Amino acid sequence: MTREDERDMACTNWICSQENGTVIKAREVWKAAVKWADQHPTPNWISVKDELPPIDEDYVKQGFANPDEEGNTLTVSTTVLVTDGKYVETTFYMFELKRWNSQMDDTKITHWMPLPQPPRKEDKK
Repeated sequence: MTREDERDMACTNWICSQENGTVIKAREVWKAAVKWADQHPTPNWISVKDELPPIDEDYVKQGFANPDEEGNTLTVSTTVLVTDGKYVETTFYMFELKRWNSQMDDTKITHWMPLPQPPRKEDKK
């Protein structure tokens, strides 16, 4: 059964609310809610035990990962959200050092997720 079939079966001809004298059927409300939810997916936290963020290729391309005098390089991840279960912050992972560049105790960071896309500028009409 498709999502649309489930929605239609759940909302068949139910009256959900009345607004300004106009009857709104539950089916219409449900369709709007499903559309909104599809456009605003819930992000999923990724356990640091399962996976670390991807390498920031722009950092590498810009030469920031060049070796120092001793030949050491620093490869970092893309900027992500991290949490220790209580607090959330943005930071990145330093692969060679095997640690987060974090204000919180980086040994307590349990999960990360990609940053959301920034808001889009609305088209000027």
